[in-house]
Amino acid sequence: MIESKKITLISIILILITLVFTLGLWLYSLNCESDSEIYGDTKVIYTKDDVYDKDIINEANLILAKNNKIKSDSSEVYVDDNSVYISVGGYYRLNGNFENIVVESSDSRPVVLILDNAYIESSQKPPIYVYRATKCIVSTVENTDNYIVDKRKKYSETDKESAIYSIPNLTFNGEGNLYIEGNYQGGVYSKRNVKLVSGKLDVTAVNEGIKAENIFSRGGEISINSEGDSIKAKKKNNKGIVAFNGGNFKIKSENDAVNSNGEIFEKNTTLNIATGKGAENSKKLATRDLETETMPPELRQETQETEQAVELPSMKGLKADKGIYIDSGDVTFDTDDDAIHSGEEIILNNGKFQIASGDDAVHSDGNVTVNNGNISITHCYEGLEGKYIEINDGDINIIALDDGINAVGDGTSIMEPPPDNKNPSDAPSVTENNPDNRMLLQMQVEDNENTVMLFRMNGGKVYIEAGGDGIDINGSCEMNGGDVTSYAKKDGPDLAWDYDGICRMNGGTFKGAGNAGMMEMPADKSKKYCLMAYMPTTYRNGGNIKIIDSDGNEVENFSTDGSFCWVGWYGDNVKPQETYTMSVNDVVIGSAKVEKIISVIGAENTQNNAPPDSENGQPPPKPDGNMVVRDDMQPPSKHDGDIGTQGKMQPPAKPGGNMGAQQNGMQPPPKPNGNMGNPQQVGANSQMGDGTDKMSNADNELSNKNKTDEKSIDNSNTKKVIVLSVFFMVLVIISIFVLKKMKRQF
Repeated sequence: MIESKKITLISIILILITLVFTLGLWLYSLNCESDSEIYGDTKVIYTKDDVYDKDIINEANLILAKNNKIKSDSSEVYVDDNSVYISVGGYYRLNGNFENIVVESSDSRPVVLILDNAYIESSQKPPIYVYRATKCIVSTVENTDNYIVDKRKKYSETDKESAIYSIPNLTFNGEGNLYIEGNYQGGVYSKRNVKLVSGKLDVTAVNEGIKAENIFSRGGEISINSEGDSIKAKKKNNKGIVAFNGGNFKIKSENDAVNSNGEIFEKNTTLNIATGKGAENSKKLATRDLETETMPPELRQETQETEQAVELPSMKGLKADKGIYIDSGDVTFDTDDDAIHSGEEIILNNGKFQIASGDDAVHSDGNVTVNNGNISITHCYEGLEGKYIEINDGDINIIALDDGINAVGDGTSIMEPPPDNKNPSDAPSVTENNPDNRMLLQMQVEDNENTVMLFRMNGGKVYIEAGGDGIDINGSCEMNGGDVTSYAKKDGPDLAWDYDGICRMNGGTFKGAGNAGMMEMPADKSKKYCLMAYMPTTYRNGGNIKIIDSDGNEVENFSTDGSFCWVGWYGDNVKPQETYTMSVNDVVIGSAKVEKIISVIGAENTQNNAPPDSENGQPPPKPDGNMVVRDDMQPPSKHDGDIGTQGKMQPPAKPGGNMGAQQNGMQPPPKPNGNMGNPQQVGANSQMGDGTDKMSNADNELSNKNKTDEKSIDNSNTKKVIVLSVFFMVLVIISIFVLKKMKRQF
C-alpha cells in the first residue's frame, strides 16, 4: 500500500513538472513574438530581435579592425585576410574597416550584426553575404556613420548582385546612420523578406535599391536613389507584398519607385516619391500628341501621320500587379508615369496625397474606390481612371490635361441591344463615320434596374479643371451625394460631365461648364432637378456665372477661366417650381421655371443661342434624358488603351449608411484593415547548408529548401514547445509504466 502511494505521488510530481516546463516554453515563445501584422493572407511576425535594444551592445562579441588587423573575442569567428566569417548565431559588434562579412550560421539563433562606425568595402564579393542563418539583423549604434560599399566591376557577375546579399530574412534597425552603395548592381537583396524597423538608411544603386519577396516597414528614415526600381517585391504566383506601416521614405527612381508583383499596403507612413524626369518634364507625356488625343475620333484627320510609339521604361510611383490599399499617411508624387497604378483595384481609405504625374494620377485596370482622404492632383494626363469608379467621401482636386475622371468599363457595360421598336430602321450606321451622325450615337438608353453604373458619386467634394471632359463615363453613372464642380476648359467638343449611357441625379450637387456640340442631360428617372443653359456665345476667356432665385437671392456663384458655351446646375439646391435667372459676367442669359426634372435656359429657336460649331446658328436637338443606343452604334472609347478589357465587369455595390441605396452590381472586395484571416506567416529562415566551400553554388538549392511552409518558419519556438512537451509526456508515461512494473516485482 505504501509503495503504491509512493508511485502515485511520483507520477503526479512528474506530470506537474512536465506541465510547468511546457507552460514555461509557451510563455517563452510568446515573449519572443512581440507582435505581428496581417496583410491579405500573409502574416508577418516581429520578434524581440527585430526591435533594436541598445543594451545588446554590452552582450555582443567585439570584432575590431584596427591597423589592418582584425581581432575577435569569439571562438566562433574566424578571419581570412580582411574577411570575417561568422559561424553561429549571436550578437557581433563590428568596428573598423573590413572587406567582407560572411554569415554561415547553423545555429537556430539569429545573427545580429551591430555596426559601430564600421566601413565594409569590397571589389571582389558582396560586402555582406548572408549565406545561412535563421535570419540576419543589421543594427546601427547611435551617433555612428556606417558604410557598406560594393565596388565590384559593373555586371561582372550574374549572381549575388547586391551590396548586401542574403538568402534568409533581413531586418534593419538601430539608431545610427547606414549608407549602402550598390555600385555593382543592387543595394539590398534578400531571397526571402526585408523588414525596415528603425534607424537611418541611405541606399544608392545602379539597379534595384531594395529587392526581396516581401518588404515590410515599421519606421526609420529611408532614402533610396536608384537607376532601377527603388523598392521591388517579387514572389511566385504574384504574391509579393510591399507594406508600409510607419517610417519616412524619400525615393528617387529612374524606373518604378515601388513595384510589387502582388499587393501594396500603406498607412501611417510619409512617402516622397519621384520617378524619371518628373511630371513637368515627363518623357511619357512628351510622346503624346495631346491636340489629337483629346479630339473625338470622328474629328481627327484621317491623313494625319502618327508618330511611332516610343518604348519607355515603366516610371510609376506605386505599381502593383494586384491591389493597392492606402489607409492613411502623407504621400507626395512627382512621377514621369502614373503615380498610383494597379492591375486589379485601388482603395483609398484615407490620407493626404499631393500628386503631379506625367500620365494618370490614379490608374487601375480594375476598380477605383475613394472612401476618404485629401487628394490634390496638380498635374496629370488623366486624374482618376478605372473600369469602375466610386467616390464615397474625401476632398479631391484635379487639374488634368485630358479627362479629370474616366470610367472606361470593359467595352460591354453600356447597355443591351434595344427592342426593335426603339431602333429606327433608317438610322445611319456609325460605321459610316459621318460627323453629322454623332447625335445618333446617343439615342434613348433604357433606364431600369439592370443598368450598370460605371461611376458613382456618393459623398465628398470634387473639383475638376480638365483639358478634355471633366468626367467621362463610357457607360452609365449616378450621383447620390457630395459636391462636384467640373470644368471642361478648352475650345472643343468636351463636357463637364460626359456619359454614353444614362445619368441618374439622385442627390448631392453638381455644377459645371464646358463646350460641346450637344449637352448631356440627366435621366428623367432622376430624383433631383437639373437646370441647364445654352450660352448666346462662346466665352473663350472664361467668366463668372451667377444663378438668382425669384426673390433675388444669389444661390450659386462660380467662375472658370476656361472656354464654355453651356452651364449645368443639378441636385439638392435646385428647387421645384422655383424660377431661376442665370447671368454671365453680370449679363443676364435667361430664366427658367423648374417644372420638370430637366429645365433649360436659352430659347432653342434663337440663332444666338448656338453652341460652337452648330449649324445655321441653331443649337443641336436636346435628348430627353432616357437614351437608348443600339449595340452597333456605341461611340468609340476615348481611352488610351492602358486598361484590359477581358471579361464582363460588374461594379461593386455601394456601401451603406447615408450614401444612398445601390441598385445593382456585385459587392466590392473587403477593404483591408490590417487584421484579415487565414494568414500565412512570414518569418525567419531556419534551413542550413553544408559549409562555406559550397557557397558559390548552393544559393538556389538552399533558397528552394527555404520555400517550405512559411508558417513553420516563424513558428520555430512553437515547434520546440510541441516537441519538448511530447518528449516529456512520453517520459512520464514510461516512468509510470516502469514504476508499476517495479511494484509487481516487489
